[in-house]
Amino acid sequence: MVYFLDGVILMKLAELVGPLKQLDVFSKLSDEQLMMIIEGADRVVFHPGNVMIEDGQSGDAAYFIVVGLVERLAQPDVGRTREHFGHGILVGEMAMLVDHVHASTVRAKSEVKALKISRSILYQIMGSDPAIADSFIQTIKSRLNIMVERIKEIDSTLEAAESASFETAMAVH
Repeated sequence: MVYFLDGVILMKLAELVGPLKQLDVFSKLSDEQLMMIIEGADRVVFHPGNVMIEDGQSGDAAYFIVVGLVERLAQPDVGRTREHFGHGILVGEMAMLVDHVHASTVRAKSEVKALKISRSILYQIMGSDPAIADSFIQTIKSRLNIMVERIKEIDSTLEAAESASFETAMAVH
């Protein structure tokens, strides 16, 4: 099977398996499972300046960038305000799995050709192959465990700072 975008033959679908497998969320899936996702995905094209994902908007899909460059515009209080990404990345990942409101805007910097992996298609595929759902569950659990460990580290740091601040305050009085 050939992968078409705007009438141009880009690559064979099977050539997208390797790049998807490099992504954490898809890394544990078999080539056959990834092909199911690729075949179910919509092929989309964004022109320079087109918004793919909008801050504050609900999302229902992720975009795997096949060709092109995108720019993420974050809220200024989040840290970096602009980041650029190219082919081989997945944007809006959480939206393909669960109800999600985006925290930043992503727009095309150049012509972008992407696979749009919608939540509804992904759920259909998971329904036909529960091992895919299990893989996503394991990935999410792993990420949550990492987040819990980070929160514990932050909590320990805050406790140490509060304790030192209290001891300093007591020493002054």
